[in-house]
Amino acid sequence: MPNAMEKQKDVNYYLNLPYTFQIRFINDQKKYYRANVKELDGCHTHADTWQQAFAELQEVFRDHIEIKLEYGDPIPEPDPV
Repeated sequence: MPNAMEKQKDVNYYLNLPYTFQIRFINDQKKYYRANVKELDGCHTHADTWQQAFAELQEVFRDHIEIKLEYGDPIPEPDPV
């Protein structure tokens, strides 16, 4: 059982960690931007512009963390700088 003084890790805890956001231009049959959080498998999106990809990734990132917390799944933290 966690110590009562130990801080509970909530969504804001994870949102404030220095995760690595990556945005890549994909020049395939359809040109688009793919965005992901390097440390979180499955946390990604795509859009027509890098600005849209970045904005959507912020939403996907929050949703990803909230779902992991809801199901009690482990959430990798970024390596300390």
